[in-house]
Amino acid sequence: MRVGGTEEQIIQRASDWCTDVARVGCVLCQVAGMPARLVYLADIGKAYSGHAIIEAFYSGRWGAVDSSTGVIYSHRDGRPAGTWELMRDPALLAAHARPGATYTNAGQFSAAAIVNYSVADRDAYDYSVSGLNDYYRSILAQSARGWPAGLRWLHDEDKAAE
Repeated sequence: MRVGGTEEQIIQRASDWCTDVARVGCVLCQVAGMPARLVYLADIGKAYSGHAIIEAFYSGRWGAVDSSTGVIYSHRDGRPAGTWELMRDPALLAAHARPGATYTNAGQFSAAAIVNYSVADRDAYDYSVSGLNDYYRSILAQSARGWPAGLRWLHDEDKAAE
């Protein structure tokens, strides 16, 4: 398993890592003339719960889009819903829950970092491709054994809360 590389390399190897998919989504929006940026989400109440999405600027507003699950966040009237709005309004976020969209929950939107990433600045970035480190290997090993009741923590963090 490899992560990183140029967007072309990510597409070529058919990566499904959310960080890779979000970068490709961000660049596709930019190539189409739509400003876009990366958003890193985290459930600060749980370990190992990060996810990457994008925000695209359309209809005069920033709107969150999950390139991995196909969720396009919007208000009931169709206006784009940005990350900040989703963090502050659990009902707005819950309106987008659907099968396969495991990251559409209030916990996952408890913290966010928004990063400008521009394909026009590609010469300034390091596009090294790397293998998985021990952290990701442990997550994949746990995932292969199954995640009962949604998630089970890898290093007994759940027992510390009991």
